[in-house]
Amino acid sequence: MNPKALIGPMLAALLALSATAAQAHGKVLRLSPNGTNDTQQLQNALSACAGVREPCQILLTKGVFHTDVLLVRDFNGRIRGQGQGNTIIRPLSHAPLRSTARPFLRDPTRAEPYPVLLHFADGGDVELTDLTLEFPEDMQVAPWGLPDGLPNKLYAGILVDGGRDDAARLSLARLAIIAPRSPTFGSNVYNAVRFEGQNRATDAYDAIGRATPLARGEMTAHDVSINGSYVGFAVHDVNRSQVELVDNDIQDVLTSCIQLADLSQSYATVRDNRVAVASQGIGITRGSRLTGGVEQFSKKASTYLISHNTLNVETGDGIAVIDSLRFFGLPGGGIDTVVLRDNDVVLDPGAIEAVAVIGDDGHVTVANNDLWGPSAFGGIYVDEARGTRVRNNVFHGFAPAAPDVTLTPGTSECWIYEPTATVLDDGVDNHVKAASGN
Repeated sequence: MNPKALIGPMLAALLALSATAAQAHGKVLRLSPNGTNDTQQLQNALSACAGVREPCQILLTKGVFHTDVLLVRDFNGRIRGQGQGNTIIRPLSHAPLRSTARPFLRDPTRAEPYPVLLHFADGGDVELTDLTLEFPEDMQVAPWGLPDGLPNKLYAGILVDGGRDDAARLSLARLAIIAPRSPTFGSNVYNAVRFEGQNRATDAYDAIGRATPLARGEMTAHDVSINGSYVGFAVHDVNRSQVELVDNDIQDVLTSCIQLADLSQSYATVRDNRVAVASQGIGITRGSRLTGGVEQFSKKASTYLISHNTLNVETGDGIAVIDSLRFFGLPGGGIDTVVLRDNDVVLDPGAIEAVAVIGDDGHVTVANNDLWGPSAFGGIYVDEARGTRVRNNVFHGFAPAAPDVTLTPGTSECWIYEPTATVLDDGVDNHVKAASGN
């Protein structure tokens, strides 16, 4: 056969293969800032990636994108900039960001959005990489919340949420979120990043509401820098989810750097993060919602590994593991499996304790951590717990009035192996090996 006769069919096959590959990768959208208001082109790009079969790519050039709040449902795509500080997404400066006056009473819409800069609703598959979200101190937000509207604050910089029929994936890498903290203003962003079920209040004056858990999901954050905000990462009310927060830098946060609340049948790894916070470094909570006196909580076990993190805390807890059910004396308590190991917790003089375990039912291990005082209640504080294991931690600078380990009268059958530490044991049938105690 003449080789030239093969060229046509081969070329056609290559073109078909190329077209198939392009389709498999989805559409590619390239955006450049216009210098004034990029809301519409950003919203159009997000909407073009909603409900698509193959993930699309939104490529942002260098420069500053100015935008109002954005909302998209069932997003499937990758948003990539040209590096932290090179590609910046910044709220509009000449007008207040939009918000419905009463979020969480009903589902958000484009006409009545929640006060969230990037809101990915009803699940989806989201990647954000190589860019900066910057919230300047003079940012304005339309009044929202109770009783009279909150002053110029966003509920979240990034929010991914979904309900009982939704799946969600959020991947963050090489991302910077800057929400400045000031003594008089606090921060203008409540949550830098939230990944959660859908919270809906029962009426306009129900500040807590009820959460419909996300059916299943995955959240990962690697090499993310958060500076400011009230809460750094928040993961709430999710089922069958993988959470991995590794090698992130979370600084100058007011309330909590990492919140993990009411995860069910899930696995969370929090490792190698650098944290500085006014109140709480890392918090794990079960039964966190009280609505009409009835607790909502994850009934199926989850597992948490909290290791090799460095935390500096001004006034609160370094790491807190709390089961609200047992804390309030309600049935059904017992925190899921939690391992806290090889963390370095440094407390300022106004801090409460390095590690607090409240409500455990034999599933929490605190081992090989380096804990630095002083603090009001000492190094490790265990309350309303049975079977907690504490061993081989190193304590520095805790005062005699605030022992290295405190076991309250609500503890029993805890196992404490701290041969160089002071332990105050006011519990029942605890097993203690320590330098001193009672």
